[in-house]
Amino acid sequence: MNIDRRGAKHRHKRNATKLSPSFKKLSNQIRLETLNSKIIRGLMIVVVLISTCSVGFSLMVKKNVTAEALAERQFQELAKSYYENFFYDNFVNGHKDEIAAKGAEFVFKPYLKTGFPMVKLRRLLSYSDENNLDKRIYFEHKKLTCNKDLSSVTFKPHAPFGKTDYTMDPILSCEKVKE
Repeated sequence: MNIDRRGAKHRHKRNATKLSPSFKKLSNQIRLETLNSKIIRGLMIVVVLISTCSVGFSLMVKKNVTAEALAERQFQELAKSYYENFFYDNFVNGHKDEIAAKGAEFVFKPYLKTGFPMVKLRRLLSYSDENNLDKRIYFEHKKLTCNKDLSSVTFKPHAPFGKTDYTMDPILSCEKVKE
């Protein structure tokens, strides 16, 4: 027990230094501000790291992706789409009776060695307007120009003569545009 100057007995309280509510509020506010600034600083560091990694990755990819490689890949995709979604269906529908009577091997046999007549890039780009108009940019732009008449593909079917049973021999004739 403590006795104060007036002689009154007071019990000792553990929290003799109580903080005022306004001081507590200010202290909490300062803690929140430092916490918020740490979070913001951490987020900024994460954003900088992600952007640095993405720039580095894009530079690596850009070195590996050339206009020629992109044109070649698009040419093969166009040829694949042409054969599987257009040519094969039309060919089979045109020879339905023969396939039913003599079998698919009989109908496809003349094309096993030489393949179907070659298909030019011009035809690949124009057989389906809604699908292929946007693909033209890969073959004619400021870095590369492809000859639509000399670029061609030949399809060679093989057994069992399904939609995906073929090989293709693409020939892409392109020139780099000199600046």
